[in-house]
Amino acid sequence: MTQRYRWSAGQRSAVAAVVWLVASACLAAGFRSNAWRVADQRRFERQNFGMEAHVVGRLVKSRQDGILSAGGLLGLGTEDGRPIDWWDVPGREQFDVYLGGGEFAAYEVYASHPGGQGILFSALDGLTGAPPDLTLDVFRSITAVLGGLAVGLVVTWFFLQFGPATAGVVFLGAIGSSWLTVFGGKMFWALWAFYVPMLTTMFCLRDALHVNRRVLLRLGVLVCAAMFVKTLFTGYEYFTTAAVMAVVPVVHYCLRHGWTAGERRAALLVTVGALGLALALALAVLLIQIGAVRGSAWAGVDHVLDALRKRTYADPADYARMGHEVPVVEVVVGYLKAVWLDVNAFIRAPNDFVAWYLFRVRFAQLIAGFGLASLLLLGLSRRERDDDARRVTAGLVAATWFSLLAPLSWFVLFKAHSAIHVGMNQIAWHMPFVLFGFAVVGRLLDRSVARAVARDDVAP
Repeated sequence: MTQRYRWSAGQRSAVAAVVWLVASACLAAGFRSNAWRVADQRRFERQNFGMEAHVVGRLVKSRQDGILSAGGLLGLGTEDGRPIDWWDVPGREQFDVYLGGGEFAAYEVYASHPGGQGILFSALDGLTGAPPDLTLDVFRSITAVLGGLAVGLVVTWFFLQFGPATAGVVFLGAIGSSWLTVFGGKMFWALWAFYVPMLTTMFCLRDALHVNRRVLLRLGVLVCAAMFVKTLFTGYEYFTTAAVMAVVPVVHYCLRHGWTAGERRAALLVTVGALGLALALALAVLLIQIGAVRGSAWAGVDHVLDALRKRTYADPADYARMGHEVPVVEVVVGYLKAVWLDVNAFIRAPNDFVAWYLFRVRFAQLIAGFGLASLLLLGLSRRERDDDARRVTAGLVAATWFSLLAPLSWFVLFKAHSAIHVGMNQIAWHMPFVLFGFAVVGRLLDRSVARAVARDDVAP
């Protein structure tokens, strides 16, 4: 934390706890009910409805045949036994059957996801005995609270590292994001889990002025466990994004703590190795689950390989309507043009020009703004007399632009998936590039004020 905030360790911890609780509560309120109205209400209610139906389908299957039936995998069912059409998801039917206490005559698993939340909520569903509609409300509330706690902890880390001004801007950027709002309380997405690996490296290395074997051992074990949890609850959705996210704080600390080249290599290698091990362990679990359903672990291998081809680069003739024909540049440009926040959702624009060009903030505009803020901050930093402040700034800017690789890794490597899910994958921009970008803006404001105050102090 910068020198202007002279708190004792106990005071700082107490204030950080308050920051976490307040930020988490505000974010959870937005995730659960769109309390701050940053998203269109109809969009908030309908976003990812079809994917959330997979969790509800799992609840019906668990109630009917047991929590680990069908390998414990998420899925969709039909009362009349008709086959599932994945292009025409029978989402409403899942809710109707669950709320009505009915049963499925046929159930098709979603084999690309271990379904950790389905297993967890199925266990809780069997224990509560509450009415189904109340149970779903509770499960959504749990998901929203966990999402609020996770993103709130990110805000708290910025508070501890950079001070109140930076954390405040990050908080406003998070609570003002329509994408975080519409994803944060959705049971299928378990948004909180995507941030767990990054939060692990954020706090595991926060006091590591030097990297030794004990630090590396703790880092490896915790990162592996965190990524394993992420994969159990979110599957392989945005797994490259989550992996890059976990490395972002390491990049910051390399400069912030002034690690040697050897320490940097060791920390990066251990982090990447732990992430890879966790993904392999989670894949083994998924193969066992698929094998339990289809009678062979090799069926799981075939499914995973097919899922990779389907979502990345393959012959368009082999996968109709899967986006393989769309050029990768066109995919990335489309996500740059996507809207981060539509002010029209809560303020009526005076005319069409304002509504379209001024009230719709696009990701390309955010990136340009963060770039300008980074340049101004670096220019200001060069005039700093405090070496520690310069290192903090350098670490933040480096981590911010490294974090841009997190969403881009998915848009580029999983081009086909990104081409067809244009109403969904914008959430990857927040993992964690947008949050770090707002941190740069907050840091710029903080250091500008500090410099102005210093000039006033030395004025005759």
